[in-house]
This record gives sequence, structure tokens and C-alpha cells, in this order.
Amino acid sequence: MTWASIGLAIALAITGLWLLVSARLGRLGRRVTGWSAGRSSQESTPTRRPSRQRFRRERSATAGEEELPPPPPKKRAAIIVNPVGLEAVGALYNRLARACLKHDWDEPLILQTTTSRPGESHARRAADEEVDVVLVLGGDATLRSVAQGLAGTAIPVGILPSGGGTGLARTLGLDTDDLETAMDIALTGQNTHVDVGWVVVNPQADQHPEGQREAENRHAFLIMAGLGVDATVLDGTDPELRTTVGWTAYVPAGVKSMLGDRFRARISLDGGPITQIRARTIMIGNGGRLAGGVTLMPDAQIDDGLLDVLTVSPRSIAGWAGVAAKVITKSDRTNSRMDRFTAAAVTITMDEPQPVHIDGEVAGSATSLHLHVQPRGLIVRTRTGSAPN
Repeated sequence: MTWASIGLAIALAITGLWLLVSARLGRLGRRVTGWSAGRSSQESTPTRRPSRQRFRRERSATAGEEELPPPPPKKRAAIIVNPVGLEAVGALYNRLARACLKHDWDEPLILQTTTSRPGESHARRAADEEVDVVLVLGGDATLRSVAQGLAGTAIPVGILPSGGGTGLARTLGLDTDDLETAMDIALTGQNTHVDVGWVVVNPQADQHPEGQREAENRHAFLIMAGLGVDATVLDGTDPELRTTVGWTAYVPAGVKSMLGDRFRARISLDGGPITQIRARTIMIGNGGRLAGGVTLMPDAQIDDGLLDVLTVSPRSIAGWAGVAAKVITKSDRTNSRMDRFTAAAVTITMDEPQPVHIDGEVAGSATSLHLHVQPRGLIVRTRTGSAPN
């Protein structure tokens, strides 16, 4: 080999070695440059993942700051009490409150009636406070007044035992003397819809029976309204004696009034033709069961959307005996001494003013009455959720 060849080979070897080293250094430079740029970016916006312990601490702090929803409000009852004849009222109110607490209800709103405020305004206040049920501790007059304030609302009524009981309690099988049992039914029983009767006494020519609730001569009734002898008997009976001895208190006044004069009346049913009668008494019933277990109107139902009209027109003692026999045997047969009708609306006019009673409470005298029924107008708490037939 010549020195030229050797020189050329050495030159080529040196050139190749230089190129190889240059290539490796170039790749290494690019790696270093990219690492530096990535590091610079990370330092400006760090993206470190939080440690597991730090994540737990943050989640615990966030959970502690959340506001838990408040517990649902407890149910609340309003209790409307007629204090007349009650003893140890304070102890009674404590029993009522304990009965509510037993069922996990809130402390009740207790309202006392007065002569000038017999219950309707109390019922409206209870409705304004959005109570869940209104309980009534009082007689027919108190219950009727409360019903007048709650008719047409969705607030149920519970009936608590009072001295003389109520006609509605007897009709619905709620005539219990045990306060705790009555409270259990009122707070946890079933809702039953019953009809409400309305009567307008001596209406003006432009006043319809379904006029303003505030009309002073417009009254609700739950069991019965009537005029003539039965109202005279009620008016002539001592209320204290009635509470003490029950229905027998009416006997003396009844005997005295049996042979009074009959009165002339004209009756129109559902706006139909007028029927003229001579009667001693006319009764309009939403329910037919009276005190003492007497069923005066066997076909009357408190949830049928109808009023039952009974006219009694005996001329003598024998005639009264026949009427009594029909009542005792629950006969539905009619004759000249006793007649029955049904209607949703009734208009009665008389030649002479006659005494009027509404659910056993005398309401003055009248020469005309307009009556109509409000079907299923009141909700009452009962054991089974239905009215007995």
C-alpha cells in the first residue's frame, strides 16, 4: 500500500469519526433543550397531583361547610274550646298538649270561645295559621260555628267529648266519653266528607241562599234545622236541665206545646211548584239521628247531597200518638199527619212568624227560610273514613 493510500484511509477514518461524534452531540443537544423547556413550563404552572392525605383533608373541610336541610316541621292542631261548664281548665289543656306530643305533634294552638265569638273566627284564624286539623271541644253550637268557618276548606275537624255531646258525633259514631281515644281519632283517624246545610233566615228579596258567608242571617247546620213546635219546645227547656237529664228535659215543654195552633206554610222544593200545608212543625235534616237514640228521619244520610224535609201536622193527642209510633218504628210511610220530602234546596214561607232552631239552638223567629245543601262541604276525622248509613 502506498503512503497515499494510507493517508487517504486515515483521512477518511478521521472524517467519519468526526461526523459520528457530531451527530451524537446534535441529538444530545436536542434532548437537553427539550428538557429545559419542559422544566421551565412546569415551574410557571405547576400541575402536581395532591397527595391522598391532602385530598381527604380538603374533602372533609368541604363536607363540614355544607348546610344540612332542616327537619320537616311537625304537624300542629288547633283546639277550639268552649269553657262553659268545664272544671280544671288548666289541667285539661295539659292533657290535650300531652296527647299531641304522644303522636309527635307540635304544641297545639288552643283558642277559647266567648259569647260574642262562638268559634267561626277562631276557625278562620286556625286556617290562616295553616294547622293540620282543628279540634272542637264543645256542644252543637260550637261545632256548628266552627264548621261555618271551615266549610269548603281542606282542613279536617276532630270532635272531642263535651258534656252533652253533639249530634254530628252521634251520627258518625264518635260519641265517646274518653278524651284520649277522641284525640287519637282526631289526630290519626281517617278523613270523612259530610254535607253541610245552610239556612238563610228571613232573606231579603235580592239575597240568594248561597250568598255571602258574612251575612248575619245565614247559618250552617250539620244535623237539623226546624221551625214550629220543636223550636218552641227547645226555647221553653232549661239548658242546664237539658245537660243534666238529657232528652227527658223536653217532655214538660213538649206536652205544653202539643195542642197549639197549626200554622200555614208554603213549601217549594228545588225551585219547583209550591205546596201549601198546615203544620205544627217542619224539620229539615242533614242527618236524622237525635239525642236519646231517636231516629227521626230513617232515610237521611249525612253525605248524600240532599236535605230531608219532615212535616208534622197532627190535629189531636191521638194524632201525636200516631206520629210517635212512626218515629219509634222508623216507618217511612206518609199520611196527613206526617209527610216526607227530599231536595237539594228548600224554600218555606209562613203567614205568621214561627220560632226557628238550628242544630238545637233557637235562632229567633222567621216568616221565610231558604235552605240548601253543600255536598261534602266539611271534612271530619272518623275511625273508618266513611259515614255510617
